[in-house]
Parts: sequence; C-alpha cells; structure tokens
Amino acid sequence: METVFHINNCPEKYQVKYATCTLLNSALTWWNSHKRTIRTKVAFIRSWRELMKLMAKVYCPRNEVQKMQSELMVPEEEDLIERYVGGLPNNIQGNVMYTEPTRLQDAI
Repeated sequence: METVFHINNCPEKYQVKYATCTLLNSALTWWNSHKRTIRTKVAFIRSWRELMKLMAKVYCPRNEVQKMQSELMVPEEEDLIERYVGGLPNNIQGNVMYTEPTRLQDAI
C-alpha cells in the first residue's frame, strides 16, 4: 500500500481514506462497522500505521503471528541448503545441487 501512496502522491492525511476505499468483502464490512462504532470523523483521524496495527489485531490472531515469526527465525533445512549453495562459486553450485542434498551436511 505504501507504494500506491507514493506513486499517487497521496498525502499522509488522506492515506487512511485512500486505503479503506480499497477494502473488499469482510474487511470492508469490518471497516464500515468500525466507523459506525466510533464516529466516522474519528475513524479517519487514525494514521495508516495505526490502521495497519488495528487490522492486524483484528485479522491476525496473536498465536498465528507468533507462529509465523518463529518459522522465520528457525530456517528449514532446505533454506539452509539453498543459502549455502548460493554462496558457492557458480561452477560448483550445479555439482552440489546435482547430488540433491536433503541435509546441509550432505551439501557440505
């Protein structure tokens, strides 16, 4: 969304209005309900960052966020192999990948 704001020269004060006009389906229903609950004018005072935090709270359960964070912090074996092989000289990469290593130790 930040790219859209940048391309369209969207001033910060209009970013929430602009972003909420792009919502669809359940997100749009949620936003309309939110506006009714806390008066429309107040709803648009929120910054884009505040809106992102609020939507994350509504649509991204805490346990799911933690699960994604832990998955990113502990790379899979396949990711480790790809990183290792990617750091090798080009003429060696093909030879290592030809052996189809399933463990980092196999690639080494």
